[in-house]
This record gives sequence, C-alpha cells and structure tokens, in this order.
Amino acid sequence: MKIEKITEEYTFTESGGRFILDFGTIPFNIPVKAKFRISDVESAKFRMGATCGCTVLNAVVIDTKIVEQEIKYNAAIKNEFEKTVIITNAGKEYELKLKGTAF
Repeated sequence: MKIEKITEEYTFTESGGRFILDFGTIPFNIPVKAKFRISDVESAKFRMGATCGCTVLNAVVIDTKIVEQEIKYNAAIKNEFEKTVIITNAGKEYELKLKGTAF
C-alpha cells in the first residue's frame, strides 16, 4: 500500500508502517481537510475508520487498485490533538495518526 499526499499544506510522513498527518496549527472549531491517493490496495477489502466523531472520511474508488481519500477534521477543543484513523487493506491494519494544535 502506498499513500501519496494530494493536499500540499500539511505534513505527511511514514515510519514503520505508521502514517502521520500533521495539520500543524489550525483554527478551533473550523474544519480542515486533507486529500490522499492510496494505491496498491484491494478496493473491495479496503476500509478506513475514524475513532472519533470529529473526523469525517470520504473515499472515492478510482479503480480496483486506487482510492482517493478525503479526511476532514474539526478540532472541538483548543489544545494539542492526536487522533487515529484505522486503515484496513487486504486483511492488514495500519494506523494513520492525525495531529496538530487547535487555537
């Protein structure tokens, strides 16, 4: 599985099978969005799930091996945050951490 960032204003890294999306400093209670292209997937067995209600996911299947995923995060409190999105592809699970600071 390969993840490419489409939205340029945020930092995206991978380390040891964990993916990190750093929104940096964002406004409190105003949603921010990031978009990714995820390739080498089995789209019939591909799923992403948010672990909180402040994160909304919207996927578009491009073909059987490519999915474009939009992640919208709305910081409900003023503070540092770290949220987890679980990615399941072909029976394997990966974590995508969303982090940053809301002011």
